Amino acid sequence: MPKPTIIPCPSGKVQYEKKVEALLCECGCGGTVPIARYTCKRSGWTKDHPKRFVRGHNRKGKTFPNDESKPYWQEIWLFNEYVIKGQSASDIAHNFGCHTNNVLYFLNKHNIPRRTSSEQRTVKKWGLVGKNNPMFGKNGSLNPNWKGGISTERKKFNASKEWKMVVQKIWKRDKAICQRCKLKAFKNLPREFHIHHIISFTVKELRLNLDNLILLCRSCHEFVHSKSNIIGEFIGG
Repeated sequence: MPKPTIIPCPSGKVQYEKKVEALLCECGCGGTVPIARYTCKRSGWTKDHPKRFVRGHNRKGKTFPNDESKPYWQEIWLFNEYVIKGQSASDIAHNFGCHTNNVLYFLNKHNIPRRTSSEQRTVKKWGLVGKNNPMFGKNGSLNPNWKGGISTERKKFNASKEWKMVVQKIWKRDKAICQRCKLKAFKNLPREFHIHHIISFTVKELRLNLDNLILLCRSCHEFVHSKSNIIGEFIGG
């Protein structure tokens, strides 16, 4: 390191100007490394001394912009795919087997403007409801996520429109109150509430019968189906 130069100061004190020679990146790319603004033992930086590598470079000589296996590091390529072609960050990440956050990082790094929710809906169809959603009414083999009918009967029933309508009616009829312990449901209450079938779910004719359904909190529902329920409270048929 060169010796510091003495600079006279009006106050009579002596100031030293630190002269640091610019060094080349150790990866061999020929680039000039920046001066460290702070000390970082983990990275091997010393304040006011040259760093070892240009940002993104390493001993193997690889750099962010020139890695052919990861073109989303490059500003021009990423701009063309995301802005011009309209691909989403998740689609790009899926194509290269990385996390979506990796692509989002380089979008921010290159100052590429992100799409708003309304702009994303012109490409993707999530967020649309009813007949405006292209997936409306596509059940079973018509749905691209269909896996050959492996869902259980109970799962299919709980996802049906008929059951969801009945659930709303039960909550309204029982006034969001557990019919056993009289606990009222609140939005900030961590306790769960369930709809209980008095006569077993296996009886298909009574699955949607309002007289066969009551609202219970999770604790009471577990009690009803436990061995502790000796007298068979809320158990019929």
